Amino acid sequence: MPPRGGNAAKADSRKSRPPVIPNAERRASTRRAVLEAAGASFDENGYLATRLDDIVARTTMTKGAVYFHFASKEDLARALVTAYFERVEEMARETADDADGFDAIVGLTGAVARAVRDSATLRAGARLAVERHLIDPELPDPFDWWVSTLTPLVRRAQKGGRLTELAAAPTTARVIATYLLGAQHVAGGGDQRDLQRRLQEFWQFLQPVGKGR
Repeated sequence: MPPRGGNAAKADSRKSRPPVIPNAERRASTRRAVLEAAGASFDENGYLATRLDDIVARTTMTKGAVYFHFASKEDLARALVTAYFERVEEMARETADDADGFDAIVGLTGAVARAVRDSATLRAGARLAVERHLIDPELPDPFDWWVSTLTPLVRRAQKGGRLTELAAAPTTARVIATYLLGAQHVAGGGDQRDLQRRLQEFWQFLQPVGKGR
């Protein structure tokens, strides 16, 4: 068999090479992997009990590779809190236009409960947000965020007769926020699968008699 031409051999050689991953894509993938490892550690142990070495041990990277993306444990915690708020704000926008305020509240809190249940990264962000005084006092306050987000929805639900009007909308929003954050805290990094059930029970106490579903 005659030898194949040089051009054909070069073409075959190019085909056998693994695809080249652009640097930006590789950096983004590495950053996600570090955040996932940090999320698992913070979710299990909280901020104070987690060491940067613990996070590095969960990856296949060197400490230098981790430091390339995050200079400290504080930077990792800030990134996880930021990611948490970005996600819940996205969910809030998705439910904000619901004509029924009560359905919007149930939809939002249920979506957050499911997301936190299914993602250690989001659970860590939620936990670290509560522990923000240990990290950076300038980080957003989850209680304030929930109250400001829920107040207009509560007001709409009260006008529609779906929520009790025994208290003003901001007060009711504070009660809901307190219960939601408290229920997440009690669940901690453990089994949060029954958080939605707890929320459903809670709604029964807030709805006027005869208005529940």
